[in-house]
Amino acid sequence: MIQYGIVIRNNVLQKKVWLLDSFSGTVPIFFKKNVCLGGLLTYHLEHNNNRYVMHKPELIALPNIEDENFLLFFHHVLELCFHFVPTGSCAPEIFNLVKLLYSCDSNFTTRYAQHIFLCKLFTLLGLIPEQLFVQKKYNEQQVTTWLKRCIAQHPLVHEFKTTHFLDMQ
Repeated sequence: MIQYGIVIRNNVLQKKVWLLDSFSGTVPIFFKKNVCLGGLLTYHLEHNNNRYVMHKPELIALPNIEDENFLLFFHHVLELCFHFVPTGSCAPEIFNLVKLLYSCDSNFTTRYAQHIFLCKLFTLLGLIPEQLFVQKKYNEQQVTTWLKRCIAQHPLVHEFKTTHFLDMQ
């Protein structure tokens, strides 16, 4: 069966990638062919002795990386998916949300739109910004503060490499 996934982290030395799979959430996979970080792929998965092996990966799309700010935002999304989406969990809504970033007419070029995207991501992960949406009026600083609180909850936040994204203007 052909599956779809997004490469959210890779380790070339170990020949291992972590995918945000359309049905299985984050999945650590061993591969025989190099794949690009951030690539949207099709592939076949084989499950042997508690490990997954990817066969016949084909690159479908890469995000638009011409804009440096969008590239940092995209990398931040990949990092959040790696750390927050549970391994082996069914996550088609999260996959479909992230897949929106590959569309050429993406509307996620402004910082505010990117922050709203992250709010949607965290909402799908079960973190609901009740205090923001009860007010029905909120500003970008309130959204940014809430996003920082969500990220700060993670026990490995000290290993995150893209948290400075939220402080950029």
